[in-house]
Amino acid sequence: DVFSIVDEASQALHFSQELLTHTIEHIDQGISVVDENLNIVAWNSRYLELYSYPKGFIYVGRPIADVIRFNAEEGECGPGEVEEHVNKRLLFMRAGTEHAYLRYRKDGTVLQIQGKPMPGGGFVTSFTDITEHKKNERELRVINENLEQIVAGRTHELSVLNAELSSVNQELETAIQSKVKFLAAVNHDVMQPLNAARLFSCALAQSVDDKQGLTERINSSLRSAEEIIHTLLDVSKLDSGAITPRLSVFSIADVLATLSNEFTVIAAEKNITLKTLPCDLRVESDAHLLRRVLQNFIANALRYTPWGGRVTIGCRRKVDAEGKRAIEIQVYDTGVGIPPHDLASIFEEFKRLDNQLDDKGKGVGLGLAICQRISRMLDHPLAVRSTPERGSMFSIRVPVSQARPAVPEKPSDAQAGVTMLDAEALDITVLCIDNDHDILDGMSVLLKSWGCTVHGVTSLARARFNISQYQYRPDLMLVDYHLNNDENGLDVMDVLRDALGHGIPGVLITADVSTDVRELARERGYKYLSKPLNAGRLRNIVSRLAKAKARVRHVG
Repeated sequence: DVFSIVDEASQALHFSQELLTHTIEHIDQGISVVDENLNIVAWNSRYLELYSYPKGFIYVGRPIADVIRFNAEEGECGPGEVEEHVNKRLLFMRAGTEHAYLRYRKDGTVLQIQGKPMPGGGFVTSFTDITEHKKNERELRVINENLEQIVAGRTHELSVLNAELSSVNQELETAIQSKVKFLAAVNHDVMQPLNAARLFSCALAQSVDDKQGLTERINSSLRSAEEIIHTLLDVSKLDSGAITPRLSVFSIADVLATLSNEFTVIAAEKNITLKTLPCDLRVESDAHLLRRVLQNFIANALRYTPWGGRVTIGCRRKVDAEGKRAIEIQVYDTGVGIPPHDLASIFEEFKRLDNQLDDKGKGVGLGLAICQRISRMLDHPLAVRSTPERGSMFSIRVPVSQARPAVPEKPSDAQAGVTMLDAEALDITVLCIDNDHDILDGMSVLLKSWGCTVHGVTSLARARFNISQYQYRPDLMLVDYHLNNDENGLDVMDVLRDALGHGIPGVLITADVSTDVRELARERGYKYLSKPLNAGRLRNIVSRLAKAKARVRHVG
């Protein structure tokens, strides 16, 4: 219904805010993000460490003027009137003026501060501790002042040091500019579809016509935001080394067949001939990561190939200088091609060429950047050839194996499809625990629409009181991982199981996608679902439980 859709859009906006904060935690500089209203909306722990703000001083929505005023009163902004410092910096932000300067602090540390406006309003500022760097500069100046007294043999050595220092300065500048640009692009690309979803949800709340059309537009916008967020998480995992390749031997034909089935419908929509050439070789690689690379190659080929074109997927046998056998998996297209001057930059983050045929299905601009990271991790070289107006070829080289392929794993419950019909009501009692009232409301609306009885609370104490007040034993617990007062969902479910009986199934629902949390949930006997929640996977779990308890009612 209308209120459910509006709630889901609000949840996605809140979730995006958290994901943006988690993303910038991986930056080693201090980072603060200010929106178009000059209120702080995101920061990382490094930023708080550099300034030692009082506990609770920084929060989402706090005017940046308050923060500047606090810093000025602490002497962080140098001599002068406090309000002059505040007005000067607010003027920079309102005007969207880039700025960069060094701040020499009372404790002797030196910060390099750079600010950059974001598309659509707002400001990103980075804070880099370059104290050690400035110390090295001072030592170098001392050496230069005494240069005339140093023997001629030291002259060359000093020149080398100067060259190295210049190189370090350039690398530091490039890294800072790249990260500021990256964050500005992240904020813009995440906020765009969520803003669209919010507008569509407002229109839906006021409209009596075209609800189906507006609903699809909301879902499309939220899917776009989810794609961006998950892609950013993939980049973060690859850069931090959180992903470990799981090498196995498998038939390349199975991978290509799956990809062909996946993209056949998309190709047909553009009248593109998608052809996969047969290959009976076995390879040794990480099947999931290799498939991710080929998915990006094929998606790009379809995106940049005009109506009636061709995309061909095939393999060529190769032998390296050491005699080791390999295959080069190639994706050819008859698309618009890539200009020679763009070939060197297509693997950069958020790089999107201007020769895309239309905006439908427009990419995030991170696909090839992920491909390059996976290529380096697996030691599978990439290659690209392209001729403007004729087409392109992207390839990845994978070692051939003579071993037998591993037996494929059976899909888990969480990966299985939905088995319940809409005409069946699931008559079970569900206890939902989440510290976000909007999420509880949305979950309640969704579960009640399936026929469930729902009790929603925000903590363990409220769960105990609710169970005592209404005298029930839940059939299922759906619990968020991060709760208030340092509570976590796994411990909460353990306590309730001890009190009510160990037969109660539970599902941990969280935005924490780390392997450690997944494994911990599995070890303690709970299922795991990640946010944003896939309603189909949740319904599959609920329907299986309802069928096991013979609690399914036919309502139509």
